[in-house]
Amino acid sequence: MTNVDAHGDNAAPGARDEAGAARQTNWLARPWVKRGLTLGYYVLAAIIVAALVQFGRSNWDTIARMAEKPAWIWLVAAGLYLLALICRGIWFDILAMAFGARLPLRDSVALTASGLLGNYLLPGNTALPLRSLYLQRVHGLSYKRFIPIALAAFVFSTGAYGVAVGLLALGVGPVSSHAYLVVVSLFGFGGVALVLLLLLPFPFGKLPILGRFIDKALEGWRLLIASRRLLGSWLGVELIRAGLDATLFWAMARMFDVPLSFGQAAIITLVKDCSLFFRLTPGGFGVAEGVQAFFAIAFGLDASRIVLVGLAGRVVEIICLTVVTALLMPALKRKIGNPAATR
Repeated sequence: MTNVDAHGDNAAPGARDEAGAARQTNWLARPWVKRGLTLGYYVLAAIIVAALVQFGRSNWDTIARMAEKPAWIWLVAAGLYLLALICRGIWFDILAMAFGARLPLRDSVALTASGLLGNYLLPGNTALPLRSLYLQRVHGLSYKRFIPIALAAFVFSTGAYGVAVGLLALGVGPVSSHAYLVVVSLFGFGGVALVLLLLLPFPFGKLPILGRFIDKALEGWRLLIASRRLLGSWLGVELIRAGLDATLFWAMARMFDVPLSFGQAAIITLVKDCSLFFRLTPGGFGVAEGVQAFFAIAFGLDASRIVLVGLAGRVVEIICLTVVTALLMPALKRKIGNPAATR
C-alpha cells in the first residue's frame, strides 16, 4: 500500500493547495519578520505624524477658521458619521446571518467602533479579527468560516465602488486631466470584472494555483448570494453607508466653503474607501489624503483645503469612535470573556 503524505506527490489536490498556501505565508510568522514589520509600521506612523504636523502649521489660519464654526455643524457631522457606523456594523451582521448567527445591535456597534479605532493604533486591520473572536466565543461561529466571507465581501464592495466611480465620472462631466481619465476607467472596468467574478459561477477550483483553496474559501460567500433576501439587504445597507460617507464629506466641504459637487465628493469617497482595503499605514493616513489631493487637482480645486476637510472628518471619526468604544466596549468584553453567562 502506498503511504500518502499530505505534502507529497500522492496528496490530494486540495491538500497540496492548502499546504502550498501555508508554506507561502509561514515565513510571516517568524519572530524577526513580525518585529521588523511592526517596527516599520511605527516608523511610518512617526513620519506621517510629522508630515501632518508640518501640514497643519502651514495651514494654521484655515484650521483656526474651521474651528470657529458653530457647534451644530460638528454635531450634524457626528450624527452622519454615527449613522454610517451603524450601517458598517449591520454590514458585518448580515454576513454572519448567512451562517445563522444574529448579533444585538449594541454589540455590533461596539465591535465596529473599537475595531475601527484600533486601526489607528495597531498594524493591519483590527476590526475583522475582533469581530471574528466575538463570533467564535459568543456564537460558536469559527473564524475559518467567517473571515473568508468577510474578505470576499470586501473584494465585492471594492468592485461595486469601482463600477459606481465609473458611472459617477460620466455624470460629473468632462475633466481635462488624462491621469484622472485613466484612473476612473481602471476603476470602472476593474470593478465590473470583480463583481462578475464573485457573482457568476466561475470555476475557481480548476485554477492551477490555489484553485481548490480559493474555491473552498468562497463557500460562505456563495451562501450569501444564494439568498436574495440576505444579498439584497447587504447591498442596501452598503449603498446607504456609502451614501452617508459621501454626504458627510460633501457637507463638510460645503461648510468650509469648498465648491465641491456631490458627485465629486462621492467619487473621492469611494476611491478612498477602495484604497484603504489593504490598510498599509496607521488608519490609512497618507493614502486617503493622497487620493483626496489627486482628485482635488483633477477637479480644479484647492488640494490643501480638500485634504483639510478630510482631516476634519477624521477628527469627527476618532472622537465618535472613542466615545462609542468607551460606552459600549466594557460590557462587550465581559460577554466575550464569559460567553456562557450570556446564553
